[in-house]
Amino acid sequence: MPRTPKPVDACIGRIGEITAAKDALAGSRLVTLTGPGGVGKTRIAVEVAWSLVERYRDGVWFVPLGDLDLSADRATVAAAILAGLGVADQSARPPEDKLAEHLADRAVLLVLDNCEHVLHLVVPVVRNLLAGSAALHLLTTSRESLGLVGEQSLSVPPLSTPAPGARAGLAELREFDAVRLLEARARAVDPGFAIREDDVRAVAELTGQLDGLPLAIELCATRLRSLSVGQLLERLTSRLDMDSRGHDGHSERHRSLRTVIDWSYDLCAPSHQDLWTRLAIFPASFDIAAAEAVCGFDELDREQVMDGIDRLVARSVLLTERPQSSMRYRMLSTIREYAMERLIGSGEVSLLRRRHRDHYLGQISSVVAGWARPTRSDALQDMDAERPNYAAALSWSAVVEEEQDAGLEFAATLRYHWLSGGHLAEGRRWLELFLDKAVGTAARGHGLWVAAWVAMLQGDLAGAGRHIGSLAALTGQLDVEAHVDHWTGLLEVFSGRADEAIVHLDRAAAGHARRGADALEMSARFMQSYALASAGRAIEAEVVSSDVVERAAGTGDHLNTGWAWWMNAYAHWKLGGLDAAEAALREVLLVQQGFRDRVCIAGTVALAAIVAVSRGDSPRAHDLARTAVGLFSALGTTPEALGWDFGRSWRAAEDTIASRAGVSDFTTVARTTGTEPDDEQVVSRLLDLLSRPGIADPVAGSVSAVLTVLTKREREVALLVADGLTNREIAERLFIAPRTADGHVERILAKLGVHRRSLVAALLAAEM
Repeated sequence: MPRTPKPVDACIGRIGEITAAKDALAGSRLVTLTGPGGVGKTRIAVEVAWSLVERYRDGVWFVPLGDLDLSADRATVAAAILAGLGVADQSARPPEDKLAEHLADRAVLLVLDNCEHVLHLVVPVVRNLLAGSAALHLLTTSRESLGLVGEQSLSVPPLSTPAPGARAGLAELREFDAVRLLEARARAVDPGFAIREDDVRAVAELTGQLDGLPLAIELCATRLRSLSVGQLLERLTSRLDMDSRGHDGHSERHRSLRTVIDWSYDLCAPSHQDLWTRLAIFPASFDIAAAEAVCGFDELDREQVMDGIDRLVARSVLLTERPQSSMRYRMLSTIREYAMERLIGSGEVSLLRRRHRDHYLGQISSVVAGWARPTRSDALQDMDAERPNYAAALSWSAVVEEEQDAGLEFAATLRYHWLSGGHLAEGRRWLELFLDKAVGTAARGHGLWVAAWVAMLQGDLAGAGRHIGSLAALTGQLDVEAHVDHWTGLLEVFSGRADEAIVHLDRAAAGHARRGADALEMSARFMQSYALASAGRAIEAEVVSSDVVERAAGTGDHLNTGWAWWMNAYAHWKLGGLDAAEAALREVLLVQQGFRDRVCIAGTVALAAIVAVSRGDSPRAHDLARTAVGLFSALGTTPEALGWDFGRSWRAAEDTIASRAGVSDFTTVARTTGTEPDDEQVVSRLLDLLSRPGIADPVAGSVSAVLTVLTKREREVALLVADGLTNREIAERLFIAPRTADGHVERILAKLGVHRRSLVAALLAAEM
């Protein structure tokens, strides 16, 4: 169950609380675990979640809210829950509506952890979710209850400790949960540790002084590597006596935890104290590169950061996790709150906010700049791991006027995260928030074309048109002509005006090429191949898409390679080459095994269903179409989001499937009877289906054997000759010199063994 964090050590002394929470959920749809920071609410919630996996048909999902910024709103909370549920949101609807729709008919246990700092936002979201879903159950953790009707609130007590002054032997001492936790955690740092008979009194007093708070006990346990229990008690007692004289009104229990954290801080070297404080700037987990870049400055240089991280892990100030291949670090919320207090007092908050934002902006800028060069197949997954850091950087930039230009640049540079990672709705919210503010022209140009792209993929053509119009108004100030043509061309494609689109996208590709923007040039070209297929020029579409495949695959550009193969498959299907279409779809899936472009995966399944309809394979078509509906529904959109022509092809296939299945509305039936598919499983299953013997190679199965004797450029020219274009018109179309076009035509005639241009068209027609 990857949806809930797996505990790495035993949960000690919480059987009663876990049982009570499970029983409460059997009788109430909303249960809240309350208690002070450090008492163990999160750990109990995790144990409850793992123990109830079998009770809920549609799963148990754990969503941490502690990383949300204080400037969050209801939309941000709903978006965080959608992300925690693994739901991609490509739609233009409010995220709360998408969330309610997703959970409406699902039997789910949703665990919302650390609600207290956004409680006023969580309450209305939870209220609406419970009203809209009869099968939904929620378990929340907070320092106070939500106060909703029907809520059952369970107060989490500290672990049991010996009564002050009580006399107990070693065996009796180990009956207390706080003592057992102390011993277990001390053994984790010193395997030879054991409580001896002469430690009994000190252990009893120590756990009592710590008020049985698990976090305080765990922090103190790390000191038992170098101190005896008696020495630890003596130092803790001295600290508590000092803190009581400066008592500031905190509860006794809170004071004991604060004292332990203060003590852990004071025992750190000055450089490690600085690092602890600065690391509070990360709202969730981070890697070593981020810690070095953001926190390593002034007296704390980058070389010291790694040593500091190691020491803070040893002191249990930082927790480690390894979601992929690299190590990541995070603080518990109570420890981060402490560090944030110190950070605010240091006067370094704005500096660190800026360094944090600039680090991640630089990171994603490097990824985007190298997109047309070899990129790791897991680049999108890496971006997903940083979502809380992106949100924190964007939130801060939005509220500081002089940082809004950089904020818009950040939101626009995240375009592949928004577009391919399944986060269109979130991306559009950020882009339009910044575009509504007074920002500089350069950042505005970037933001406008990305916002237009996002809006089109959401199906909002009017919104996209407005952004393109605003972009066009900047042409006198910025070099954006290629972008105006690019996104105007895509808008024409989506609006069903393929001929106009071809012209715009041709100009866009040439403009991007002049600027050295290889990834955007290939993007314009594969979009042009779609426009060509839509205009009934499928042979040209196959040639153009094949060229993009060759270039993109050769550079390691997974995004453009995947989509170019998809366009190639669509062109083959248009030409009746079903084997070649399925072979090209197989190539798409091989790219997506690692890259996981969720929109491309959904489009591939939908196109595979269309091909199955053309084969007359009704069972396969029905199965694939139902899966496609589920994938697009999870994204918050429909297959029509892939353009007017594909939408028409999909509707025709859908009507055929519905007719053969004896239903009037296939999409509605598929949404209500299907399950939400997993991208990885879909890719694997469809690859198996398309890898059977007999599927043709998409290159060998090209529409015209005549074309195989020609170079890529000669194939392009031959197709234009067949369309009746003169050499001068070919030169203008391909942005080459007329004399170069003359040379291409002469070589084509010689290779094909013909003497007249009209015979080129005849040969191609014969091959068809």
